[in-house]
Amino acid sequence: MEGELVFSEDDPAGAELRSRYERAVTYGGDVNLPGAHLRGFRISAPAELGISGPLPLYEMRIRSHRELLVPALCAQLSVVGASGLPLQSVPLRFYERSRGARGATLFGSDVAGLIEVQLRLATGAGTWQVDVTFSEPREYPTPATALPVLQVMAHARAGAVVRLAFHAYEMPSTLESILDGDWTNDDFRTWASLCADLRFIQEATNTSFPIPTQMSGTDASGIRQAARLLRGEAVSLGKGPLTLSVKPDRAAALDVFSASQQRLVLAREITLQLDGWSAALGTCVEYCVVERPSRLAHVREEVAAGRSASLRLDLPHGERVYRQLLAHVPAGWLPPELAAQRETHAAELSAPSGEPRP
Repeated sequence: MEGELVFSEDDPAGAELRSRYERAVTYGGDVNLPGAHLRGFRISAPAELGISGPLPLYEMRIRSHRELLVPALCAQLSVVGASGLPLQSVPLRFYERSRGARGATLFGSDVAGLIEVQLRLATGAGTWQVDVTFSEPREYPTPATALPVLQVMAHARAGAVVRLAFHAYEMPSTLESILDGDWTNDDFRTWASLCADLRFIQEATNTSFPIPTQMSGTDASGIRQAARLLRGEAVSLGKGPLTLSVKPDRAAALDVFSASQQRLVLAREITLQLDGWSAALGTCVEYCVVERPSRLAHVREEVAAGRSASLRLDLPHGERVYRQLLAHVPAGWLPPELAAQRETHAAELSAPSGEPRP
């Protein structure tokens, strides 16, 4: 079979296709050539076979034979900063090899399968090129496994300097291309930051689960807030107003609002819920200063009559509602029962491992 391959240098897509074809021939690899780039193909064969003549082609697929590498070659891919030090690295395994006219291509991936890596080596020249392809998996790994990959992709871009090390042998180069679909460097940075928060949450709560496959903006906000709480930060919930639902059997609770201003402290257990997985954060306290309610007398009447009522609570100018884990709330805000609970919890954490806790 013989014919002509046609590539238009004026067409960026045609020039890219020609480059991919030449790489496949030179280093081994795969490429699909549409019929528009195939001209005058015909088959020449013995007459008795009856197959000679023009051959209309709609597509030509070139595939190099891939050899399995057993055992797989282990390597470390690092993106290098201006200082020459790694910004982030990720371990790789190369499991297949194909050969071309003047070189070879190694095919590999990270352990989680988030990135596919093609390493092209020129025989005898000592030069190499690497392409990295990111694809979203059907099932996500744990944050600890995915984070290095996301951080590498956040730093990697066309022209970035990378190092690929096989054992002690390093191969510095520039990253020729990043084939990452619709993801931008900002997307990777955002997901890397979110993944780092989720890993911290799991370490702090002694839990382990994969990154949720379905994550909304509300989920992302919940992860960021949970990480801040576990780091001891006070999270602002806004300037109010608040609405307090009062049931008839809780009428005595209204007495605390008799003063012109009053501290309000609410405590509850809080759990982060994500795609069916959960991480218990512990006792969370919400606290603020509120004005004396203007409709307090009306609410007292409703509750006295056996009906539930809603009480609006306004905050003084400049005040906010804060949420914080019990262990980090300023001591002056805690009523005696919560202060005692915090002391008990602190004693449990400080008890030596293996000894009974009080």
